[in-house]
Amino acid sequence: MWVRIIEIHLNAVPTLLGDVFLCSTEILSTLLNILEAVRNRTTLAENRAKEQIKELRVHAIDTLTRLKTLDKQVLQLETYLKEVNDTFLATKQELNKEYTNQKTIIDNQIEGLGTEKSTVLEDESKRLDKKISDNINNKLVPQMRGLGDGFVNIDDTVSNLSTVSEAEQQ
Repeated sequence: MWVRIIEIHLNAVPTLLGDVFLCSTEILSTLLNILEAVRNRTTLAENRAKEQIKELRVHAIDTLTRLKTLDKQVLQLETYLKEVNDTFLATKQELNKEYTNQKTIIDNQIEGLGTEKSTVLEDESKRLDKKISDNINNKLVPQMRGLGDGFVNIDDTVSNLSTVSEAEQQ
């Protein structure tokens, strides 16, 4: 009887070994499929990452190019604003000089004339004051508004000229 039990068990071993082999083959096949899927996903992720890096490089180069262009434009604008400011200051000096010369001439003429003609000359003086003020307000002020810090404050300059003009009239 023992022999028969051992014989049955021994006959069952190859079948069991075959079943174990089949199971292990299926397990290995499944593991290989899983590894292949992981590898494919990793490859896809790597490819996407490489494409994104390329896009980022192109974008960074484009951004740097734009920044360089903007830097050049800022320098050109600063140069232009400096030229406008210099022109404004030169024109202001010329207008102040013309104003002073005209005022001196009119004052000298008023002193040399009688009281009858002095009112005519005072009117002419006021007209010239208005003309100079209008030139400043209509030509220079619009150019200089909004230029920012570091430039002449045009509103203060105009009010100073007006104050000087009023003081001289009195």
